Amino acid sequence: MVNQEIYAKVIENLKEEFTIEELKEKLEEFENSSEDKKDDFANDYEYHTVLSQSELIDAINAALTIKMEVYDPEHRAAAAYYDVEPDEVEEESYDHYGLRVFSYGTMEVAVGDDDAANDAAADYIKDTLWAFNAEFIAEHTDIGYRDWFVNAIRALQESKYEDSNDDIEDMITSMGEFIDDVISADGRGPLMSSYDGEENEIKIDDAIYYVYRIN
Repeated sequence: MVNQEIYAKVIENLKEEFTIEELKEKLEEFENSSEDKKDDFANDYEYHTVLSQSELIDAINAALTIKMEVYDPEHRAAAAYYDVEPDEVEEESYDHYGLRVFSYGTMEVAVGDDDAANDAAADYIKDTLWAFNAEFIAEHTDIGYRDWFVNAIRALQESKYEDSNDDIEDMITSMGEFIDDVISADGRGPLMSSYDGEENEIKIDDAIYYVYRIN
């Protein structure tokens, strides 16, 4: 049986020197081969002479587990969307209405669970009231749908743009109902994804995460 100190060093070397994808590729190669291939692997390192092939397979599995545990479910959901390994995806320092943002190359996605996605959609709606259909806004006020009132809302939007947001918010009788009706009508995708308007569901560890492409 290999010395545990050596075995731990081997795992650390594997973890530091190889990406998740490289480790998975080698693991598949080793597990599917009847030949002893350990001497073909990492000949610059001592462990190819210390471990048997079965021990090296165990070490690769251990290194993979350690590397994967670094990444939380939202990070892994972003990687699953891109169809790459988590260590190829970077988390950005900014968010998208409270959702964490992850990039791969020039692409960016925002990720969150159901509660986070609802909160983000609500924040987006409240920030962009000025851009909603005037008729829809009127229906959520005490005055209700009246041609003159719809025209007044539209004139306010066209004259003040983003600066009309507070005025429109003051008109709406129940912001909660307004938000619920927006989400019920169109879903969260068109609100949260500025790229294609799609909401993508990714299952990680028996939980669903929602991914929105934002560029």
